[in-house]
Amino acid sequence: MGCKIFYFIQILIFFSSCTMFSPRNSENPENDDYWIEPFSPSISIENYIKSYNTKNPLYYIRTLENSFQFIPYSNDTIGSSGLFQNWDLSKENQYIDIIFTEDYFLNITLAESLLDSTDTNALFYYTYEVIQNDTANGLLLFYIISDFSGIWYIEKIEDLGSGNNSWTNLRKNIFIY
Repeated sequence: MGCKIFYFIQILIFFSSCTMFSPRNSENPENDDYWIEPFSPSISIENYIKSYNTKNPLYYIRTLENSFQFIPYSNDTIGSSGLFQNWDLSKENQYIDIIFTEDYFLNITLAESLLDSTDTNALFYYTYEVIQNDTANGLLLFYIISDFSGIWYIEKIEDLGSGNNSWTNLRKNIFIY
């Protein structure tokens, strides 16, 4: 009986002295592409930009509301064979899969030009520049809405053109050519 207690105490001492059961230190993030919960419209836009620049399709789609719509610049829809009719979350996901997996140099820089925010929706005007073979730039209008829990999502992106090689034209070139 005394021998069993002695072995039992030795086993307890062994396990209490090893670090096998102690919590490990958390890992530092390797890059800066982590998600920030969008409790404001500006955080939603920051997540959008960050997910685009880091080519993170999961975070990109997460910034968009389920009823997402892309509204093209009408002057650049000519020759698109109805591509932009009903551009929804599914079509946006296809677009992102293509542009994030192919060899595009992506760096979207958005310069805020106007902000109008309320408790339930927000409008952001941004200029953008995306470099592929040619530079695409112009003016986008983001419609951002809040859900019942206060999380903000991009409901619509409207291409207002006003540049060379619009956002609409960039999408058309990816799908048609």
